[in-house]
Amino acid sequence: MKKESIKTLLLISLVICSMVLTTQIWFNEKLWSSDYDFFSVFKDKIVSLFRDDSEASLSIGDTGAFNSIFAPNTMLLSGNNGRVLYDSSTEKGGAINLVINDVIKEALSTKAVSEVTEDEWKNIIKSTNIYADYHVPVSVDAIGGFLEADTVKTEGFVSFDKLLIDCDKLSSTIVPVYFRDSRSNHHFRINTAFDKTKLTALFENTGEDLNLSYSFELGLDKKAEGEGSKHQNVLLDSYILLSLDETKMNTIKEEKLDILSNTDHILESFGYNKKTVRKFTQTNGTENYIDSKSTLIIDPKGFIEYTTVLENGGLKIGEDSDITTAAAGAASLIDTILSEFYLNSSTKLFISSPLVDNGENTHTLTFSYLFDAIKINSNSPDCTVTVTDGKITYLKLNIKNFFEAYEDAPTNVLDIIEKAYTKNQSDSTLIIKDLSTGYVQYGGTYKKVWLVTTAATDEPIIIE
Repeated sequence: MKKESIKTLLLISLVICSMVLTTQIWFNEKLWSSDYDFFSVFKDKIVSLFRDDSEASLSIGDTGAFNSIFAPNTMLLSGNNGRVLYDSSTEKGGAINLVINDVIKEALSTKAVSEVTEDEWKNIIKSTNIYADYHVPVSVDAIGGFLEADTVKTEGFVSFDKLLIDCDKLSSTIVPVYFRDSRSNHHFRINTAFDKTKLTALFENTGEDLNLSYSFELGLDKKAEGEGSKHQNVLLDSYILLSLDETKMNTIKEEKLDILSNTDHILESFGYNKKTVRKFTQTNGTENYIDSKSTLIIDPKGFIEYTTVLENGGLKIGEDSDITTAAAGAASLIDTILSEFYLNSSTKLFISSPLVDNGENTHTLTFSYLFDAIKINSNSPDCTVTVTDGKITYLKLNIKNFFEAYEDAPTNVLDIIEKAYTKNQSDSTLIIKDLSTGYVQYGGTYKKVWLVTTAATDEPIIIE
């Protein structure tokens, strides 16, 4: 009888322990060491973020870092009534991005890829379509792995930076998807059997139609024939998107953040134990945290810097050295850190480095801040992360927040092109490779200006 009582007591004890541990997990109490592979916990959520999953709950809506991984910087819906521009940080843009990623997954799992001419690409641009511009090269293998697609293997089709979904003939059984690699000027088409109803739904309840045209549609990418060619002083890259309406301009300010008020959260994000980590404070208020594996600097001026001190050390985010693991794991950590700072909804951190596997076991990724999808230019990246063999070995993050200070006078893009030619100080034809708006710092504010990159130099000309 005694023996049975002991068994009963042991069983009750095990049940109680199980309930306690379960409760801790439910309430996110940390049960693991700093080198635990937390990326394995996020992996299912990462994939689900590109699907309609209301339970996925990372802080991408607050900071944008994770949301920018394998997401286009800008998207364009072109229909019979005009063109509507979106970015992936908005609710509608996020919904479009979900569908685009589903289309990519379907396309990359299809085994028939064909290279097409640039003329075919241009013809699709002028029809009803969904256009996505990633602004950086994206590896086919990397995005395929991220979306869990059985990636097609085709010679030459290794990366892309722009994508078109042909929505012109949705009554057919085929949805053609086009990929462009701007670096090599190659174009590829994959015919898919994607569900067309998901595409047509995106064209319902769109935003305001814009008067947008590509420079090739206006004939601004080639010399005019005949007498007019003698007076044509400017040529534009074929795919510069021009608004023939006035462009709104504004000035923004950076908000001073109390970074030290979130020290505990930052330490926890990196897996430090506040009770055991060594700390010393410099005279300027900078806090230094040191353990046997790494150091962490929290500077009151607004940045943090993490460095491993061991050859094989670092914060583990995965089991491999793939660019997919490096990008997703790094962005998840950045997102976790920033989630406690309650950034303005217009302030986003977007990846700015190519998402192409370099064949090495080390990847260095950079991120830049955007305000309302417009890049805030700075002398150095706002965030740099180095990942080696699935471990973060270095991270430097400037924690910033921006808000609009005031509106400025609107501008006209044709006037900007004329000013760029005036600044050219050359009698030769000005060839413009890129024309876009961006924020540039002037004292304590950041002013929205035009940035004109020419064939003569990679340093953009600033036009106000």
